[in-house]
Amino acid sequence: MISFRRLVEWQVLVAGWIFLAVSLFFPIYVFWIFGFEKGTVRNGAGAVMGSMSYLAFSLIISVLGGSISGLAIYFARKAIKRKEPGNN
Repeated sequence: MISFRRLVEWQVLVAGWIFLAVSLFFPIYVFWIFGFEKGTVRNGAGAVMGSMSYLAFSLIISVLGGSISGLAIYFARKAIKRKEPGNN
């Protein structure tokens, strides 16, 4: 039977991978929907420079999210590989 500790470690690992995927696609979503699409439709091609602020914001969020989820994945994998005293 799987222990509660192992279950939590696997949940952290899966949640870390999901959060990493979301944080990698977040800049694409923010840049395309909020920056590029709305800016160019309303204001023409000159609005691409205005959408760069959206891109910068979304990249910062992506780097922070990727770092947090990367640490969660690293420590969860390290904990999963560790042997429990009772289960060899």
